[in-house]
Amino acid sequence: MILRLLAAAAALALLASGHDQVPQTWSYQGFAPQIQRSTVVSGVSSPFHYNHDSSVVWWRGLFYVLWNANTVSAEGRKNQYNLLSVSADAQHWSEPVKVFSSNATSSNPIPCHSCTQWQPNFVLVNDSLLVSWCLHSSDEYAGTYMSVLRDPRGKWENRMVLFDGKPELVRNNVSWFGFPTQDPIVLQPSGRILAPVTFTADSSTVRENAVLFSDDGGQTWQTSEFTGLPHEPSAQWEPTVYQRTGSAEVVMLARNNLNMGGKSPVATVLPTQKLLFATSLDDGVHWTPMTYVPLESITSRAHVWGGPFLAPTRHLLVLNDAQGDGLQYRQNVALYTRPRSPVGPGVDFVPGVSLTGLEPVVAYPQMSLFNNGTTAVMVYSQGYNFRSIRSLTFDIPQPEVHYIFPRNNALPFCPRPDIDNKTGILDLHGFQKLAFSLPAKTEATFRDFSIGGWVRLADGPTTALVDTRTRAQGVVFGAQYEETENNTMNLFVNLDTQHNLQATTVNVTLGEWAYVGVSVSATQGTIDFVVNGSHSGPSIRFNTTAFPAFFLGQGSVGGSASFHSSLHNITGQLRSMTLVPAALSVGQHITLANAFAGSVGAAPFAGAQPWPAGLAAVLQLDATNATALQPFSLPPACPDTAELVTAGDTLPLLRVCGRGSAGVELPPHTVQQNNISVAARWSEVAGSVDWVLLTVGDGDTPTRLFTNASGTFLAAYSTSSARWLGQVHCGPRLAAQMPVELRVQSARQLIQARVNNLPPCSLQLPPAAALTTWLFVGDGFLSAPPVAAKSGCTALAPQDITVTVT
Repeated sequence: MILRLLAAAAALALLASGHDQVPQTWSYQGFAPQIQRSTVVSGVSSPFHYNHDSSVVWWRGLFYVLWNANTVSAEGRKNQYNLLSVSADAQHWSEPVKVFSSNATSSNPIPCHSCTQWQPNFVLVNDSLLVSWCLHSSDEYAGTYMSVLRDPRGKWENRMVLFDGKPELVRNNVSWFGFPTQDPIVLQPSGRILAPVTFTADSSTVRENAVLFSDDGGQTWQTSEFTGLPHEPSAQWEPTVYQRTGSAEVVMLARNNLNMGGKSPVATVLPTQKLLFATSLDDGVHWTPMTYVPLESITSRAHVWGGPFLAPTRHLLVLNDAQGDGLQYRQNVALYTRPRSPVGPGVDFVPGVSLTGLEPVVAYPQMSLFNNGTTAVMVYSQGYNFRSIRSLTFDIPQPEVHYIFPRNNALPFCPRPDIDNKTGILDLHGFQKLAFSLPAKTEATFRDFSIGGWVRLADGPTTALVDTRTRAQGVVFGAQYEETENNTMNLFVNLDTQHNLQATTVNVTLGEWAYVGVSVSATQGTIDFVVNGSHSGPSIRFNTTAFPAFFLGQGSVGGSASFHSSLHNITGQLRSMTLVPAALSVGQHITLANAFAGSVGAAPFAGAQPWPAGLAAVLQLDATNATALQPFSLPPACPDTAELVTAGDTLPLLRVCGRGSAGVELPPHTVQQNNISVAARWSEVAGSVDWVLLTVGDGDTPTRLFTNASGTFLAAYSTSSARWLGQVHCGPRLAAQMPVELRVQSARQLIQARVNNLPPCSLQLPPAAALTTWLFVGDGFLSAPPVAAKSGCTALAPQDITVTVT
């Protein structure tokens, strides 16, 4: 039975803080939106294999989406155009058209002579659509543009932005090219338009963030002062701006582009340093230097909605809630919120619900509100090399309700594949694979071998289908990406890492089930590929003396067996994968293929030949066969989750497992002055005895209240210096229905906790620590070392937690 918290607000109040803010006490509901999804354009099935940098707006009864695209599956290649698609329902989208370079859509089309068009961004100005974008080329059309559509049945008017009559801005004898990065906004009440832009110096990597601003509805434009991260000329990139409600302050958020992909020579960029911010108090003309937002994030473009139908009580931000260096870590686009109030630092957005789910590489979200400001539409890029533009709609949080937001920031990286035990199909999203090890008495080294299985590849990173490189004689059988105008990948096999013999063949079509196989014979010195029942390409010869045998006894299916490998795990599906200690003929591969063809909806191939008597597979991935799965190590179910669950007619419970967490909206407050007090009861305690109850503070100095067999503790950690700041015992191990209080006194840099009404424990933190920026149920900051060794699951009703600010 769920017990409601009965403590009065007065019992939760902290000691007098020395200022006059009226105490506020908030109670909560869980937020779990219903999401409708669609595809604007597919990077696999459409002629446009590269699609990115999208923006969306609702205007005069239609949804408009703009993005840059190319038929080549790569970014920044010649003939990259901005495309437009429209929809009446955000579910069914029109065929894309080249919007700014076509006589059919523009009154003055801009020629594209092997050009690249980039990153269109919408804003509504005087009931017309204004779009900022840019064009790179070697001719006079290169520059920054503002395009206007005044009537849905009309044509676009395209105007180049000139800086003192020139297409490039000149400051201190340096030429800067303007790259619009995010949707412009219209300031209230002045009506000034701010268009976020990154300026690049002389085609180098030196960048500065700024805004273009207009006071005449977009007819003429001026440039603000630059801002960036001090002493880091290449860090700043892709700003977004929003106006603080009830304040003259404008806030700029931007991505930190240092160490993108982990390949930069600069020092490692912490997860709490991936998002930057600056502020302006004069409508965007001058900006403070950029600094870090101490919230864990990833290097990618963020968007704060700043258009009409402003959410009356919240700012809304969409950004990846994930960690990692490199494109493959762009996972889990989430909704962040913060109160619309002049109180607070302006960057304390609460990480919240996942909007994108388990999808292969998601990034660059842009959103717009419609339906009188109650519903959001969001578009985003999906895919690593073959990128699609996806769309979704959801109802935003209700204005007068305070929410707890379950997060899924760890779920996309869960190593366990989704397995359908009836069909035997495994879903893999880029971070899943199955390790295997043959029994000790089984022969593991062979002169001849074959690998074959059914796969459906969904994207184009170069991936390992089977990898046995746990020893020098190991092999890799995989699919290789090459820049192409077709939706295909090449099969390859790499034999023996010491000698690095690699052979390839072509034409595995993305998005379709295919049987892929390879036969390797050190006896004959041949490599043969088989695709969908046919020999693919000529036989490839190699010197047999350099390859006496091949090791197949240990490795992985679906991804790389080497931690340091540049190969990716599969994005797509697997039905089967078989290792055979012989070089199968094409007909014998067909026999293997036909054994599983029906389970993927494929017809059997003609020409099957029987295997030699006594020949058997040494390994076969078949999820419908428990015996066949024995050599595989199946990772445990994803341990780090947070979700709202309902049983019968009871109110929803927030269930948090492992290092999962849920963001809690806080009443408007000033971090340096106000105090907060949290009171809660957990209604369920499952699994082991170790778990994190609450996290408070920021990503630089998170403080966690956790419980284990030895009791309940407060522990604070510094991520920048990688050291513990203190730990204190607070009471017995938590049991269900025990009351818990957490009190944070900002002026004294003091955190106190009470468990089961016992005397409070106290933890003193350094003066620089921001103690009240964020509050999470569970483990809110994953870059801090875990404090729970064997985390189980807990649950509380959102109504069983209250927060008071004084």
